Amino acid sequence: MRNLILILATAFFLTFLAGQANAHVVEFNPERTVKLIGTIYGSMAKDVARKVRSLATGPLDKPINLFINSYGGSVSAGNQIIDAIEGAQYLGYKVRCGVGMYAMSMAFTILSQCTERYTLANTQLMFHPARIMTRRPILAPTLSYWADELERINAEIRLTLLLSMEMDSHLFDFHFDKETIWPAHVLATKIDPNWLLVVKDFKGVANVHEEPRRFRFFGKKKNTAKTGVQGAERITPDPPVEIIGVPTFSN
Repeated sequence: MRNLILILATAFFLTFLAGQANAHVVEFNPERTVKLIGTIYGSMAKDVARKVRSLATGPLDKPINLFINSYGGSVSAGNQIIDAIEGAQYLGYKVRCGVGMYAMSMAFTILSQCTERYTLANTQLMFHPARIMTRRPILAPTLSYWADELERINAEIRLTLLLSMEMDSHLFDFHFDKETIWPAHVLATKIDPNWLLVVKDFKGVANVHEEPRRFRFFGKKKNTAKTGVQGAERITPDPPVEIIGVPTFSN
């Protein structure tokens, strides 16, 4: 009898350990995973949003996965991706987001709107105020308008993140303005414990540490005809003024 109890207890313990090990690995079905790699701008954001919407047509029990490695980018472009995420959630889909290396600025705001969020321990995360970039001279009335618009957008970003993360507002404001780069395992201790899940690995993601491209928002497009490389280092957006969410070092 004692041996039987010992055998059952050992089996239970091993099952528990296996469960704990599996809890540290999250699986993303490649057929239902959209990648957001690199700086967020017009055509790239449209493509990501289109793919998210295309996956919001199958069975509701199959989540949509978004895998992020990005320093951020255009606020208006990133909002297109958020609209697609919220549309899928409205239909009843779970949108799970994973981050391998970076989710900064606008990419972090996108991460905040997912149903579930997963990172590695040393994934770098950052939230901060947006900024204005321009490719042509602007007059005082235009500058005044964009200054007011920037304040409005930053207030929206702040409220969106605070409500989502449930972080102490004084702590949030300090690091928001300071532009702190957080290792994910540290940030996870400062917020709602269920908001961010730190895992050991992503199963089903081919290149977890895919390096995001950096480019300048303004300047001539790089000629890719000879190289065949898609995604120029300099990409000119349509508007003369762009509200962006990227760290200073990435632009």
